[in-house]
Amino acid sequence: MLDRCCDRSREIARSSTDRLVEGAWEREGPRRHAGIDACRGDWIIEIDADERVSPELAAEIRRIIAASPAAWHLIPVDNYVGGRLVRWGWGASFGRSAHGALFRKGAKGWGDQRVPPGRRVLGTTG
Repeated sequence: MLDRCCDRSREIARSSTDRLVEGAWEREGPRRHAGIDACRGDWIIEIDADERVSPELAAEIRRIIAASPAAWHLIPVDNYVGGRLVRWGWGASFGRSAHGALFRKGAKGWGDQRVPPGRRVLGTTG
């Protein structure tokens, strides 16, 4: 997703894919929906620009989507300040310890509020 980028984001993204969703959205929810709508697969993983998926997590996601009857799954998140992993006190204040980032298409929706938009998830949790 490129939303009014004026840095090297387009060039960086093009080095990995030829499929980009570009636009100008006033609210985060509609922007996220544009990305979800552009997805072709049955499963979607939402990853923000400051998040990374380790090879171990990628392998676990592949195992889960191959067999899970659930509509969505929580993904644990490690929060860092600089290079320091913060384990306690972070999730309740600024960060998050897990979020429903892995879901079947149609199982998650975003509200139209300003940041952060409300979200809804449908179906069973895995």
